Amino acid sequence: ARTTLSLNLVASVGIPETWFISLLGKLCSKYPGDKRNEEWYAKDICNNYFQQGNREYQRMRDALRSDLGLRKLKVRVDYGDKTFTGKKVVGITERPANRQEFDCEEMGGKVNVVQYYQHKYGVTVRYPNLPCLELGKPGNCYPLEFVTVLGG
Repeated sequence: ARTTLSLNLVASVGIPETWFISLLGKLCSKYPGDKRNEEWYAKDICNNYFQQGNREYQRMRDALRSDLGLRKLKVRVDYGDKTFTGKKVVGITERPANRQEFDCEEMGGKVNVVQYYQHKYGVTVRYPNLPCLELGKPGNCYPLEFVTVLGG
């Protein structure tokens, strides 16, 4: 519940522009405003987001998937030489980027998001164990590390 409330507050009141993973670190921090604690959580999220038995991250995942979790966020996506804004956040994947598969005719069948970005754009996904944001429509997946939450 805390995460959902915080994300809606971010969307309506505004914060400085911040990397999406850093925002998650802020939301999970036991000491909000303590930059060192927030950075520790951001790193821990990169390594343990899907860890079984981690109740704190399970609550965060549930909040992010809720109808209110990401609805109003304004984001920018940057990868390789591509940058764009304006696409609506429609969801977050339930699997990490390295297990989120889709059919890609260009690559000859099923591929995961990590393989796709490497092949199509020559971009290495540094945190393949994190989920993706779905932008524009369900199935348009962008690894969290490429996403910046725009200030408002």
